[in-house]
Amino acid sequence: MTRKWGGWLLVVGVILIIIISGVLTQRYLDRTSLQLINQLETVGRAVDEENWGKSHASFVIFKKNWDNTSKKWALFTDHLELDNLEMKLARLKENLHSRDKNSARGDFGEALMLLKHIPDRGRLTWSNVF
Repeated sequence: MTRKWGGWLLVVGVILIIIISGVLTQRYLDRTSLQLINQLETVGRAVDEENWGKSHASFVIFKKNWDNTSKKWALFTDHLELDNLEMKLARLKENLHSRDKNSARGDFGEALMLLKHIPDRGRLTWSNVF
């Protein structure tokens, strides 16, 4: 009888570990994405004001934080999503450098959408399951 309960406890323990690690991972992705979104929105506001010095400085801060975060996100998320965001950020950087407001706004919008989308894509929802 002890063996039977030991097997059930092992199964329940593994399931709990999977659920808890999933919840903690999702909370981490949500928290860090919110921080990055706020930083990227600072860049967007500076572009709207055509304050290119502030937009470049804000982008440098954002990019430094993104580089640190993306290494950790790579453990949990699809690399294609991260690569797409990296491409948008590279284009945004060049458009900030050339002071092209319209192109910078377009790339900013796409980068912001991808940054919001990545944590949602891994979230356990009915639409993701089925």
